[in-house]
Amino acid sequence: MRIGARTVCLRWGWDRTLAFCREAGIVGFQVAPKENGIVDWSAAEQREFGERVRSMGLEISATSGGPNLVDPRVADASVEMFKRFLDLAVNLGAGLVCAEVKAVPEGVAMADAWTRCVASVKAVCEYAADIGARYAVEPGPHCLVKDGATIMRLIESVDHPCLGVNYDPANVNSAGADPVADARLVASHIFHTHAKDSLRTDDGWKETVLGGGDVDFDALVRVYREAGYDGWLCIEREASDETADDLRRSRAFLADVLSRTTT
Repeated sequence: MRIGARTVCLRWGWDRTLAFCREAGIVGFQVAPKENGIVDWSAAEQREFGERVRSMGLEISATSGGPNLVDPRVADASVEMFKRFLDLAVNLGAGLVCAEVKAVPEGVAMADAWTRCVASVKAVCEYAADIGARYAVEPGPHCLVKDGATIMRLIESVDHPCLGVNYDPANVNSAGADPVADARLVASHIFHTHAKDSLRTDDGWKETVLGGGDVDFDALVRVYREAGYDGWLCIEREASDETADDLRRSRAFLADVLSRTTT
């Protein structure tokens, strides 16, 4: 497995971000569409950036998404926006978008949200297949798809080879589920992962640096290995005033986990 990071959390320009990744031993990164305005670049500019990244010995693991695929009032427009993110992923050379489906808005029945979500994700996957891309759905603690059970419900309902999982154990933990047990449930469908930790509290949960929360990363990596997953562990650290230092610490933490879970 390779260690990457979600660089939008740094809130830096590309020159500084790429230099940091090389210096910190973070060999790949996930790009957010609005990160330094990259989604609005021309296709040629996006391809040139992907080539620049690869020339530095780095790799773009995926892009992220964001539009609500659940709300019937905006889902059609969200699908069209999602297509732009898929185009971006292909132009950058990653070919993968990792994104939540988002939350069910007030006033929308759960059954209607599921019907709309399945239709939206099918449309996204059909477009992805046409351009050589894939969609990895990410569970979110406040989203319609939030844990292993709802991930599997969506995958089985959509039934498309371009749909897989961006497994985020912290989000699953924050949703009240067991991140290791749920990883085992969805392991054969994982395209990409976030390496993120969270701690459940009396009044909810909070994100922590890796190793500071409830997630058992040794057990989690063993589940990944048993399933044959050999892709990205993409560090995500959103709630911090010391993101760069936390990314370095998290990278060292993951390297240690990988070294002691080889079997």
